[in-house]
Formats: sequence, C-alpha cells, structure tokens
Amino acid sequence: MNISRRKISRKKSYGCSSLLTVTHLLILTMGFSTPFRTVRALPHSRTPSGGYEYMLNAVEKDVVVDEEQEQTTKVEGTGPTADETRNEMELETKMKVKGMEVLDMPMPTSYVAETNLPTDAGHFRMRAYRIDEEFRDLHTQRSEHIGFEQVVLYNPKKSPFGKSGVTLRIHDQCITSEIFFSNRRDGGDKFKKALQYVDEHGGLIIYLQQEGRGVGFANNMATHALQDEGMDIGDTNAHLGLPDDCRQYGPVPSILKDLGIDSVKLMTNNPLKIQKVTALGVQVDGTMPMI
Repeated sequence: MNISRRKISRKKSYGCSSLLTVTHLLILTMGFSTPFRTVRALPHSRTPSGGYEYMLNAVEKDVVVDEEQEQTTKVEGTGPTADETRNEMELETKMKVKGMEVLDMPMPTSYVAETNLPTDAGHFRMRAYRIDEEFRDLHTQRSEHIGFEQVVLYNPKKSPFGKSGVTLRIHDQCITSEIFFSNRRDGGDKFKKALQYVDEHGGLIIYLQQEGRGVGFANNMATHALQDEGMDIGDTNAHLGLPDDCRQYGPVPSILKDLGIDSVKLMTNNPLKIQKVTALGVQVDGTMPMI
C-alpha cells in the first residue's frame, strides 16, 4: 500500500505548532458519537485506549510548501492503494495543490465533580471536566497555552440535562477583563450577560481555559503593550509571530454528550465559532447575538 506523507511547514510562533505531518487527511462531518468510519489506517494500527480514532477537520488555505518535501513511502501489507484512497476520499494528495490546515478535533473528557456556585448574578451549579490524559498532546497541537480543564455552569431550577435546542454560551477565559476588570476587553461583560441569561431563562455556559484566543496570558499582555505604543490591534499578533486565533473547541461535543444535550442554540457574535463547533459534529439549531 502506498501512502503519501506530506509535511506542511509554518513559521514558528510563541508556543504554537510549526510543523504538521499528515498521513491520513480526513474531512469528517458526522456527530461526535458516530464511529470514525472513514479512517483508512495502516494494517497493524490500533485505536488508542478509550476506543477513539483521531479525527481531523480541515479547511482549504493557501500554504507555501517546499515540493522537495513530498515523498512516497512503501509499506508492506494489504489494503487500498494510494490511488484508491485518493479516489475514495476525493482528496488530491500531491503537495502542489492548496494546503490543508488542521483546525480542531473532538476531545474526550471525563466528569470530575460538581458543586454549588452562589453569585450576585444568581445561584448556579458548577460542573468540572478534564480532557482525558492520552488526548492532551493533541489538544495543545496549536497552542501550549490552552488548558485541559473545563467548567459548565447552569441554573439547577432550569436544568438543561437531556434537552434539545439548549442555549449555550461557549466562553473563553479572559483574565484581564474578568479578574482585573480591564476596559480594553469585553470578555467580562459578555460573561456577566451570559450568567444573567442562564439565571433567568436557563441554558448553560461552557467555560474554556484559552486566554487571548489561545495564545496565553503573557502573550496577550505583549499584544497590549504594542497597542500602548500605537500599533493597531489587528496587527499585534502578526508582529509577534502569533496566530490570530488558535482556540480549540474539541471538548464541547464530549461535554454535551455527557449532559444528554442533542442540539444547541449558540450565544455568540462570532461566525467562526459557529463554523468550528458545527464542524466538530455539534448540531446548532440557531444563534443568539451577545448584545
């Protein structure tokens, strides 16, 4: 069986992945609970403990690739040829076509604990999750600053468990505005509004540890310093060699499955977040803007 192996080189940035090696490039659109049937693995490969196959979602993006890095490896065994695999997956494997950038993949999580959370905004239940250990390296493939633990907040009087069309706010950590009350970021205000909504109407918040869109707290401060010097906010990340956005939403499908939630209505102003969550297999019935 001939397998094309491609390397996509990228400029090294602060803690973000600079080299991706893709043996099987998959574009999967099924739900999280569906077995990853489209995988064409090597004859002696096995699923990791836990029974999951690694799942890659990809989008077309112009990537400069050195054609000399293209190579073909001969592997002994049975299975489809490289040509057959290309036809089945409808993917061009030669490096002269547009590159494919790995975005995100479902991350299996485990429930840890649940407790009461009394706040000025209302009384909530706080439920903690943690990404399974064997999947953590994959979770941080684009940024080493993304945390392994997630929190779910909900109103126990309006429990979202086992329901469909649940209003969901996927909230990314913002220390500067949530802890230090900075006015240069609006994450704190959005979090308060989400809490108020869940208290009054139900739904839930999934809180993710990915400060500064995944680049980390210190790097985020570095972008603020450049803004202090007069640089436009849209140019600071690129100036530091940082991606604009390396957030990962892989834990979301596993958490929703644990809660028995079949579909959601996303509370967001970000079309890219909707696209990423949908690509992970989450059924999004609609959206609600953050006003």
